[in-house]
Amino acid sequence: MRVQGFVFNWPGKKQHAATLEKLFKQHCETTVINSDDGLRLRHPHWQHIGNDAYFTDQWKAALDRFDADVFVHIQADVWPEKVGLVVAEAVRYIRYFGVGVYAPNVNFNAHVYNRNTLAKLDKGVYEVPATDCCFWAIAGEVIRNTPRVDSRTNKLGWGIEYMVGAVAWQRGLRLVRDYRFTAGHPKFSGYGHEQALREWAELKNSLDPALKAEMELVEKERESLIVKNVSRNPLDRVVKGVRNRASRQAVILQRRLMGP
Repeated sequence: MRVQGFVFNWPGKKQHAATLEKLFKQHCETTVINSDDGLRLRHPHWQHIGNDAYFTDQWKAALDRFDADVFVHIQADVWPEKVGLVVAEAVRYIRYFGVGVYAPNVNFNAHVYNRNTLAKLDKGVYEVPATDCCFWAIAGEVIRNTPRVDSRTNKLGWGIEYMVGAVAWQRGLRLVRDYRFTAGHPKFSGYGHEQALREWAELKNSLDPALKAEMELVEKERESLIVKNVSRNPLDRVVKGVRNRASRQAVILQRRLMGP
């Protein structure tokens, strides 16, 4: 399977896009989507889209250039580990395990789960309703069936990971997190969350009703499984986990039998 990697870079000292480009180029075609005009002369081969471009414009620029089997994206402030092995495992799970979205664990992200409540796909690999979009791999068929996002109404990109997950679910594909690998990520963001939440709602309301409903299912299951909402009673956690796993696997099986 052919893999294309994309590094999203923007202004700031925490970014290290050039280092990531070197790491990923050893294992797949790699393009830096750059929003820092100060780096245009230093890296003329990067795809420069202007200082005003936030995540959604970077996402659109990457999708415009994607023509492979597996789409890999990483933010320029993430420090990955064992890049070659992570890319290889992403390809393996997408090719052989019916996975639509694969991601390593990230040490700081909004989707923290108790693994006892998740369906185990393989050693260290669990099905999740949503995973952080700072480092992930997505099957080409999911990317090609994901609607484009209008950056005039959603500039910061919140909600895109739920939309991508909803497309994967619609096609009977799994979302998985590989806890054998953990990437490092800063514990803060440089934008207002209130604006991001408004844009998330705008994105959802712009979707086809069926996809919007699927996205809401993704959000609902994620909210029921993230750590802050998990019951303190160990037995409750186990029962809830079994129920979630059974219902999700039944839906996946049904959709595989019906086809996309």
